[in-house]
Amino acid sequence: MWLAGCWRQVEAGQVVDEVWLAPAAGMMLGVSRSIEADTLRDWAMMQVRGGPNGLVLEVTASGMPTVAFLASAASDSSVTFENLTRQYPTAIRYSRRREDSLFAVVSGTVRDRPRTLNFAYARASCPGQ
Repeated sequence: MWLAGCWRQVEAGQVVDEVWLAPAAGMMLGVSRSIEADTLRDWAMMQVRGGPNGLVLEVTASGMPTVAFLASAASDSSVTFENLTRQYPTAIRYSRRREDSLFAVVSGTVRDRPRTLNFAYARASCPGQ
């Protein structure tokens, strides 16, 4: 799947790395971390798998309980996962722009105001290389 690989965004002194293993045994596993000034700001562990109602993205972020998001749209270059029972995030969307770029959007509502985080990733060397 086009999501597999190592991705990095560097912006305003913050580095965000996201790594996705290729699909195997019916799932993809991913990990993400945000580092600013040598300090870990956020981390997440993710998995994408098939479920009875379609693709499911499960996310455990910075020690919070795991949350499941159901794919509401998918194509050969994008996928949107939603969980409308939450305030934030309610949607996580990945889209491939080119072979070497990935765009992620995390959106929802925080304190009754819309909040959107955009991540413009470039393909990066995988850790340990």
